[in-house]
Amino acid sequence: MENFPFCSEEITSSSEALVEWKRFTMEATMSRFGKTLKKLTLVYKKTSNDEFVHYLKPKLQTFVRHNFVFKWQDKQFKSSIKSYPHQIVVSIVDFAKNYTFETQNEIQYMHWNSY
Repeated sequence: MENFPFCSEEITSSSEALVEWKRFTMEATMSRFGKTLKKLTLVYKKTSNDEFVHYLKPKLQTFVRHNFVFKWQDKQFKSSIKSYPHQIVVSIVDFAKNYTFETQNEIQYMHWNSY
C-alpha cells in the first residue's frame, strides 16, 4: 500500500526486539465424538518487526475499507432512527458473514470481549 508507507526500521529485523501481537486463526480440534473440527482461536505471537509487518500489510486495505463501510452504515442508521416516527419499527439484519441466514451453533463470545 503506497498510501501507508512503512519506515525501514519497521520492515527490517535488524533489531533484537520482538513485537507482541495476537490474531485469530482457524485451529483444528477434535470433538468428543472423534470428528476433526475447525475452531476460531485467538493466538498470541511474539515475532520480529518484519514478520509482523509482512502479516499486517496485505490486511490493511481490507481493514480500511471495512472501517469506512462501518462508519457510513452507522451514520445512515443513526440518521434513519432520528427521522422515522416513533411508531416505526426498524429491523437490523447483518448478512455480511451470514448471508444464508443460518442459526449459529456456538456462542460468539469473543465479539463482546475487549483486551
